[in-house]
Amino acid sequence: MKDEEANIEPSLHNAQTENASRSQSDGEDIDDTLGVDLDTLHGTQVRTRVLIIDDDPDTVQLLKMTLRAAGMDVAGALNANEALEKCIRHPPDILLLDLMMPEVDGWETLKRLRKVTDAPVVIVSAKETREEIIDGLDTGADDYVTKPFYPPEIVSRLKAVLRRAGPSRPVMVLSFPQTELTLDLSTHQVELHGRSIDLTTKEFDVLSVLARNAPKPVRYEDIAVEVWGEYEAKIRKRIKWIVHNLRQKMMKKPGDSELIQNRPGFGYRLNIVEDESEGASGP
Repeated sequence: MKDEEANIEPSLHNAQTENASRSQSDGEDIDDTLGVDLDTLHGTQVRTRVLIIDDDPDTVQLLKMTLRAAGMDVAGALNANEALEKCIRHPPDILLLDLMMPEVDGWETLKRLRKVTDAPVVIVSAKETREEIIDGLDTGADDYVTKPFYPPEIVSRLKAVLRRAGPSRPVMVLSFPQTELTLDLSTHQVELHGRSIDLTTKEFDVLSVLARNAPKPVRYEDIAVEVWGEYEAKIRKRIKWIVHNLRQKMMKKPGDSELIQNRPGFGYRLNIVEDESEGASGP
């Protein structure tokens, strides 16, 4: 990593560090030309949004600084589960993806992400033979950068890929006509029977997991991993409480059939057929 960091021009590195520090401070002005770290702040402007997926935290931070200095909003993920969560929470315009990650490698991670985004992908990997690069491009990458890399080159390559790809970040909408339920994964807006439903972030995250898997039931463990990035026994109670709140907010009138059905000891499923009544409606 020291060799990579040495490739950054001192003035650029200093500006990034200074602005990153200022952006975290309360009560200070933030440079509007600097991209936002979406892992700590909420972006309010329309800028290129990049999701960085690499199991090395130093590489993630280096790329974040470089891309923010170039005016791009960034989010980072250290594994496949985090990547899926961030992809749903902050729909990206483009992905930066490492291939050699433990447990779930880069290609399997991309396969999972393709369920929620069609954003172009740039591979950033230590795999550097011609055969590996060609294989990466043939397998679906839009560009390929080897490590160690020159940070400003990353910016130029991202911009080139985005120019070729054209307008991205399409509105990702899940619609279930029979129940008149619509979820916009980009804006986190939910409509049911033509009315807007105001949900908290975690309520939306849980609902979106069920919607993306409907009508199949989803295990408590899988909900927890997708929403919180891990599973602990105590999270099951949080899921039950969130589902309780969702049911209250989504019920049109007392006695309505439950849109979210319980599978005792297993998890929940989203009922996408209006008159379907199978399944328990308890917690």
